[in-house]
Amino acid sequence: MKKSNFLSARKVHSNGITITGHFNSQKLKGIQFESLREESFLKLAEMDVSVTNVLDQPKKIDLDGFSYTPDFYLELKDRRPAYVEIKTTEFIKKLFKQEHWKVKMIENWCNLRNTDFLIIPVDKISDEIISNTFFLSGYRNVPVDNLMRQLIIKKLAEKKRFTQKELIEQLSIENSLDKRILLVQLWSLAASDKVLVEMNSNVNAFSKVQIKVSNKTNFLKFPYYI
Repeated sequence: MKKSNFLSARKVHSNGITITGHFNSQKLKGIQFESLREESFLKLAEMDVSVTNVLDQPKKIDLDGFSYTPDFYLELKDRRPAYVEIKTTEFIKKLFKQEHWKVKMIENWCNLRNTDFLIIPVDKISDEIISNTFFLSGYRNVPVDNLMRQLIIKKLAEKKRFTQKELIEQLSIENSLDKRILLVQLWSLAASDKVLVEMNSNVNAFSKVQIKVSNKTNFLKFPYYI
């Protein structure tokens, strides 16, 4: 078969320049990645409630004149499954200029199997959102103390927004509670989407926090760049 310059059979390996590894979590068990872009994508998928499962190097697709293996296969709650390719915006532009016909063939192959095919430009997603998503993921499994949860929610209801520092200091003084424990509880609530945090800048003492309203979420939903 003719080798594709852009979309070729995937084999996870390091060339000494790119970073490879495994992403382990409750949802994504031992998923391989071969670049920081792919790792960033997996961080987003991990905290995305619409993603139920991710497979790496899922299936080799043999088409007329070339073969191709997607980066990932996603199972999703609110839409049909999707084969996913993670690339830069610049790469995607070159791909559509020079090998658009291959993308179309892959899309047709997927459509016949009730599956989507998406090429995701992860570089369009801000580093702050990716970093904050990964930060909050570390608090995902921290048990929430019911009393502290009630105190935090009650305090947040007093005004539209607090900074993280204002909230923790006031709760600590009013209830004689350890600031460090309160902070862990706050991030745990944010990780479970019970409170909203300003995600477009690095999460710190001056980040704005507020009560969750309607269906808003701290985390992007697939496909992340739209």
